[in-house]
Parts: sequence; C-alpha cells; structure tokens
Amino acid sequence: MELLKDYDYEILYHPGKANKVADALSRKSTLYIADMMSREWKLLHEISNSEFKVEIDVLASILTTLRIESKLVQKIKTLQQSDPEISKIRNESCQKSYANKRRRPLEFAVGDHIFLKVSPIRGILRFRMKGKLSPRYIELFEILERVGEMAYRVTLPPKLSNIHDVFHVSMLRKYQSNPKHVIDYETVEVAERTKYVEKPVRIMDQKEQVLRNRVIPLVKVLWQHHDMEEATWELEETMKQQYHHLFE
Repeated sequence: MELLKDYDYEILYHPGKANKVADALSRKSTLYIADMMSREWKLLHEISNSEFKVEIDVLASILTTLRIESKLVQKIKTLQQSDPEISKIRNESCQKSYANKRRRPLEFAVGDHIFLKVSPIRGILRFRMKGKLSPRYIELFEILERVGEMAYRVTLPPKLSNIHDVFHVSMLRKYQSNPKHVIDYETVEVAERTKYVEKPVRIMDQKEQVLRNRVIPLVKVLWQHHDMEEATWELEETMKQQYHHLFE
C-alpha cells in the first residue's frame, strides 16, 4: 500500500468462476431458502419416525445418494445371532470343513484279518522290534471277538504268547485281500538235511591281501538269490577247489 498511495487508481469487482455459487445464492430470496430448509427437515422427521432405515452415502463433494431399507431385515439378523438352532447348523458346517477326508472306519467283524501296529515312537521296544527302520505293522492276525466298544481280541502266534491278545482299534489296520496279487518267488534248493544251499554265480573281482609274512589272494563272489551288494570276499584257493568252473 505504501507503493500505491502516490498513484491515482480505482478497484473494480469482476465476478469469476470462484464467485458463481456465492452470486447465485445472493440472488435467492431469503424466504425461498427458508421454505426449502423447512420442507427438508419435515421429510427427515417423518423418515425418522417410520419403520425404515435411511443411509446417506457421500459419492462426491456434491452428489449424495439416499437408500431406504426396512428395519425388519436388521431385526432378523439380530435374532439369528441368538438362535440356538442356527448356531448349531453354523458350527456343524464349520466342523465339516475341517474334517479329515482321508479318515478310515475303525470297526471290524469277527473273522476279519488285520495287521498289528508297532509303536510309532522311535526308541520304544514293542513286539521285539526297535529301530528307525522297523516296520509299522507286523504279520497278519484274525479277529476272534469284539471286546467292548473300542477293542478286539486277536489270534497271536506262540512267539507272542507273553503279550495280551486284546488291542485297541487304533493299533489295528484292516487287510484288504486282492486275488490278483501274486508274489514273485524263486525256487530254493534244499538238501536232504534241510539246509539252505547257496551256489556261487560268478567271480566279480580279485585282490591280494598283504599280511606281514605272506600274501593271500581273494576273490569277490556273487551268490545265487543275492544282490550284487551282498557279494562276499572268499579265499581264491578254496573257491578253486570247490567251484573250479568259475575260473575257466
């Protein structure tokens, strides 16, 4: 203002876009605005006394939406929360979603054949079996009778006579017979004195074992009915005397 006091000037007012709303309202009569507010408050009062629920969602700075909904829906939802039958149905549906779809029936009949489960805890000795690679189930037994709701009596061989013959269903697994299941077998030769006869198949390798005073020749022999990993080292002289055809 210190710079303008030495000059002759005048201030002119030019209405722009920023003043359009104010200019429009200034041209409205006070009576019209009062009448508009009176009618709106009357409408809101009637809605508040009715059995309807009113929600106004602001979509923009100017536009609004009006939604009218019956209070009956909200009352039904509130009563459903305390209804015992609905709560039971909801809980059953929730439990069904967590059910184990791979569960098997734990019920057997007299005469069924079952496998007996070994202890799943490592280091526990049960049925004379212990170790990391011990089998989960042993042998095949027959159900003799049902004892109570969750136990069965089974036939046990003489070697397990010191074990009680009643077991819980969790320790039993049903045997599913399959007539098409054929086990591969090999003919085993048995001598007159009922001894298992092993025959060498071929010589796999040779080496010399050096001792302090002498050298012993050895041969690696693959035996019949055995894998290559089960081949053994034998004295070459003994093998030549008994199985000379292997060295031809």
